[in-house]
Amino acid sequence: MFDIHCHMLPGVDDGANDMTVALQMIELAYEDGIRHILLTPHVNHPNGYGLTIDHEAVFEAFREEVSLIYKDLEIYLGAELYLTKDYVADIEKHADRCRLNGSDYVLVEFERLCSAELMLNSVYELKIRGYKPILAHIEVYDVCRKSIEVVEKLKQEGALLQITGANWLHNKDRNMHSFLKTLFEKRWIDFVASDAHGVRRRRPLLKQAYLLTERKFDETYAKRLFYTNTEAVLQNKAVDRYTSTIRKGNRLKVVMISAAVLVTLVLAASAMSLTKGTQEVAVVETQVSDSGLTEMTPTVDITEPKIEPQTEPQTVVVTEPQTPVGEVIIETDKPAEESKVVSQEDKQNLLKLEIETRYFDLLKGYQAEYTAIADAYAAKLQTVRGLMISKDEKNALVDRYLDELSFHEATSDDKVYDLLYAMQNELEAAKLDVAKVQAYRDGYHEVKTNTKSYYIDLLDVNE
Repeated sequence: MFDIHCHMLPGVDDGANDMTVALQMIELAYEDGIRHILLTPHVNHPNGYGLTIDHEAVFEAFREEVSLIYKDLEIYLGAELYLTKDYVADIEKHADRCRLNGSDYVLVEFERLCSAELMLNSVYELKIRGYKPILAHIEVYDVCRKSIEVVEKLKQEGALLQITGANWLHNKDRNMHSFLKTLFEKRWIDFVASDAHGVRRRRPLLKQAYLLTERKFDETYAKRLFYTNTEAVLQNKAVDRYTSTIRKGNRLKVVMISAAVLVTLVLAASAMSLTKGTQEVAVVETQVSDSGLTEMTPTVDITEPKIEPQTEPQTVVVTEPQTPVGEVIIETDKPAEESKVVSQEDKQNLLKLEIETRYFDLLKGYQAEYTAIADAYAAKLQTVRGLMISKDEKNALVDRYLDELSFHEATSDDKVYDLLYAMQNELEAAKLDVAKVQAYRDGYHEVKTNTKSYYIDLLDVNE
């Protein structure tokens, strides 16, 4: 098994206080079947852990000791980033140090009574800087337990969720147990870790939590949480982020929804927010027959809002370049002789529009690329219901296609985030307003949510 969150690095935080305890923790983990351990010491905890310690030097010494005893166990270095109301400064100062095994992934924690706004804004700031946030022990945050909608928004923003195995296995708090059960049923959990701190309390054990997950759900999902997702992090690859509120009996319907909806979900909102003027965006409806997925036709029009200038100047029409360098002439309804040089503020507005339009064109290219992938999976899925194979073989095919679709969706999401991050950097460099970037992302997630609900309702009717 893989453990993505623990405090075994000796003498650096509130975990193992010396090499002896650290090696005892390694022994417990090894006997429990754990063979890959990501050490995640605190780097900026309010209690002052790890602020001045060279973690890399301690890690190298610890790894040498471990390798002498356990030839088939690997340890890796990461960190746990504590985010406060000054989250932007926290990220800029500490996030780079917190990369998990040098990857783009970072493990993040908050104060237990933090607000939903802090969590959502932190995830956004991490994503636009190129990080992939993993929220540690999501079950301990009061705001998440009280509102499952907050967790859903975090997932939509691209956050990955880690829970602590002991809380899933032994917790007597009915509210927490119910909350964890809901997360499992929705497949919103991405990692189960030990968050180990010692040999007597919060120990580095995962086997029983794995067996419980396998028994209550299935082996495939258990392996994602205890094996393959953490392995992907260590290799800086995309994590399987597939989530569903639909139970196993409807797995085929879920895949059919994915194939049809993902064609337009990934970039629809970004495109909608970036184009000039008012434009209609067609959403694809899937026609389902007894034989499966048959055709896609445009049915729903979404009217796009205008991009408003920061001021309200007269209507601007840029002429062909016949003016001296550095000047822009505009035409208005006034006689030609009254045309004038555009103000600096107008130039800034035109530059802003140029940047937004250019990034929109890039996003359209991503959309075409992803649409081709989704179309290919739609073609594969057309034959699933009609195949003359056993139910188990059919479910295995469904699982395979679902996993592959999930990977492509995660990859496409990452490309969109990277592009919006570059867009924000360019706007900031030109001293232009960047608030639109957040608006684009909000619209993007709203369209994803509304469209997915629309198709689920539609397919429920046609089932």
